[in-house]
Amino acid sequence: MNPGRLDACFIEGRRGRLFTLLRGPTGGAAPFVLVAPPFGDEMNKSRKMVTDLAAALAGRGIATLVVDPYGTGDSEGEFRDADWTDWVEDLRAGVAWATAGGLRLHGLLGIRLGALLAAAIAAGLPQPVARTVFWQPQVDGQRFVTQFLRLRVAASLMEDRKETVGGLRERSRGGETLEVAGYELSPVLLAQLDMLRLDPEAAALLGRLTWLEVVRAAGDGLPATAQPVVESLRTRLAAVQADTAVGEPFWTSTEIVRIPALVERTVQA
Repeated sequence: MNPGRLDACFIEGRRGRLFTLLRGPTGGAAPFVLVAPPFGDEMNKSRKMVTDLAAALAGRGIATLVVDPYGTGDSEGEFRDADWTDWVEDLRAGVAWATAGGLRLHGLLGIRLGALLAAAIAAGLPQPVARTVFWQPQVDGQRFVTQFLRLRVAASLMEDRKETVGGLRERSRGGETLEVAGYELSPVLLAQLDMLRLDPEAAALLGRLTWLEVVRAAGDGLPATAQPVVESLRTRLAAVQADTAVGEPFWTSTEIVRIPALVERTVQA
């Protein structure tokens, strides 16, 4: 990557200072891609892939903007105080900061639950973005929360506590903050996530959409849960492309995972 531009700083967010990292080429009003990060520890596990992508995009004259939302990463705040609305506004603050510096927003990258975050951000931008890429998107918040709570259920079985997803949801509705995989999930955030769905009408603001899934073997197609969503989007968006890349699930792996094919397809998009 062109090392001429690597800006790391804190900007003001809705509730506190946000760590912001801009990587890209030097000079001119370069276009940039905003990364809408995944949830919880998936954000940390995705950083190497984002770095690889930023290097590839810089070679094409495109910058990459990463903003850690409030209560995550190196930004101020605690995860237990996190709020979905704050996260949306935090990433919009990143866009405003970059455009004030002479850059222009070209596209969005939504990783996992960040796909829903990208869609929410796009709905409040002055103009539609030209292109959006989803990596292994999670477009049903309730389903994602259920999967996340199962991590605690699995841990409870190891400790002979025998918790259930339904029981945990009930405790959250009663006002309890749940600790799951080291993250304190507040009742407010859980309720917000449960309400999230990818609205095909709102998705029209995402520009040309490329939906990318990581699969285990060549020839594997889109997951069954993704196919109807992609088809629904195709009835409302001018251009929707779906593709796969062979690799390991970088968002959950304990080792550093690199998937060059995923990066290449993203750059092409």
